[in-house]
Amino acid sequence: MKRQLMRFVVGIGLITGLLSSSCAALQLQQSQLFTAAVDLPEPEPIVSPVCPRSDWELLQGFETPQYFLALCQQGEMFYLVGYKKEPLALIVVAPAQVENDRITAEDGNKYSYEIRHGTLTVKRSGNIIVQEGIS
Repeated sequence: MKRQLMRFVVGIGLITGLLSSSCAALQLQQSQLFTAAVDLPEPEPIVSPVCPRSDWELLQGFETPQYFLALCQQGEMFYLVGYKKEPLALIVVAPAQVENDRITAEDGNKYSYEIRHGTLTVKRSGNIIVQEGIS
């Protein structure tokens, strides 16, 4: 009986040792995976023209050196949406008119916007304050 008990204890000890070493190996593998994941470079944020409301459809997106612009539609209405790139900020959401190759919009702050022939023109009180090519 004493010998059987000794074998049982030794058997339990071997199983415990095997389990401990398996757990240690698993922990090592997990820490290596975690370290590898931490060492990966941060992904660049993906920024592109978007419509600010989920019920608006993006018809066309534009990009200039300083701005992202989106022509959005909700029902029969068109909207021009503009974002400044640095720092990222929404700068305009205005009803827009679309005529052939020309998109125009005016907001309530005396600003007017025109996209035509690959150029964004922004005016304040009739004076051009921004004019940039669309890439």
